[in-house]
Amino acid sequence: MRPHWYLLNYIAPALRRRETLMQAIQRVNATTPDAPPITPFLPEVVEAVENPDRHLRLVGRPLLYHYIFIHGTLDSVKQLATTLSGISFVINRSATDPARRYLTLTDEDLRNFRIIARRYANRLPFCTPDDAQLIQGDEVEVISGDFAGLRGIFIARRGSADGNIIVRANQQIGSIAYDIRAEQIRILRFAKDTRRAYDQIDAFIPRLLEAIDLYESDRPLTPSLASALQIFTRRYSATEIPGSKFDAKVQALLWRANTILGNETEAAAARIRYERRAPSVTNPRTLTLLTRILPPTP
Repeated sequence: MRPHWYLLNYIAPALRRRETLMQAIQRVNATTPDAPPITPFLPEVVEAVENPDRHLRLVGRPLLYHYIFIHGTLDSVKQLATTLSGISFVINRSATDPARRYLTLTDEDLRNFRIIARRYANRLPFCTPDDAQLIQGDEVEVISGDFAGLRGIFIARRGSADGNIIVRANQQIGSIAYDIRAEQIRILRFAKDTRRAYDQIDAFIPRLLEAIDLYESDRPLTPSLASALQIFTRRYSATEIPGSKFDAKVQALLWRANTILGNETEAAAARIRYERRAPSVTNPRTLTLLTRILPPTP
């Protein structure tokens, strides 16, 4: 039987909760030598609570009250639950398959949770993802800083490109990484039913045109322009762009920006994607813009 990460409730009657749990895990592992050993992930759970002014604050709960993560086979984890009082499975109420009635997490899910827990000294900020209106968020990956490697849903703060990243197992449990700067992320997929993607791309065009003017006159980029181009190319190089026409426009921007920055490999990749999608562009204004943006033909 293949092991999984299980999310469990653990409300222990004893004061020495961690020690009691670890002793029970050792007993189960000793009695099931042929099964993969049970391993725990035991962060402190910190719940995000909304203040009357609609700002979030963190409210800590005692260690191991009330969620823990256990890796093992279903039989081994069931044995642990029957061995130790206070442990129960979290039921996946969205599952239609009876075999999936217990909430499990993938290795990728736990990797994200571990990144957040490590940053917050093993205190895991907790939230209910449905309350965060995830439909407003883009799927992103953090590429620098303390949360590098974290993937989740980016919720930008009002009036700011910065924001928080929410990681979820399903609708029942999630965690938040706070204060992520825009330059630290790359967008993997834009949220559905939003114009934010178009607004973000269009806001970059004047900066790129300014950089092109400097580049073509053999003048150096200002630090601000260089930073804008670097951030743009990092953020959108791996983005899944909706629609071939919009994708052609984005790839043209990436092609030109990477060319100016001297990123030859990235510029070549963007050029290939652009040339595949260019025939779909028919809007006269977009064609005029592309003529101004694209590098001159050798």
